[in-house]
Amino acid sequence: MDYNILATTEKITMSAASSQLWMNLRAIGDPKPKVSRSRIKGIVMAETSLDPVEAILRLREHMESDVDRYDKLFRVFPVVARVPTEIDAIVEEVKRQAIVIEEGQKFRITLEKRDTDFRSLDIIDPVASVIERDVD
Repeated sequence: MDYNILATTEKITMSAASSQLWMNLRAIGDPKPKVSRSRIKGIVMAETSLDPVEAILRLREHMESDVDRYDKLFRVFPVVARVPTEIDAIVEEVKRQAIVIEEGQKFRITLEKRDTDFRSLDIIDPVASVIERDVD
């Protein structure tokens, strides 16, 4: 499945979380979202026809008025790029994405790891070194 949104949930609520994500994507204007459980427990994938960043903003707004429709979803992320799980590839993509961090703005690196042997600092240190901004 091609996906541009990831969501986290409890392992035992993956089906309910998948349904919630599908219904909420429809509620914010996607006529035919596709939602699937990933092979990694606790991760739900979705493909939306909306811009994924805009979809997240709309979901946040929608959640304010109907919070009960999100009780199985922990976090929902846009996927703006996918790269191989190789540090050099990750660093190169971060260089491309770093242009959205404005001058004087701080940034934070949050790493969500599943099913990998990398330690967090194996990735965070090289990524932080290529962004010429203060770390928050």
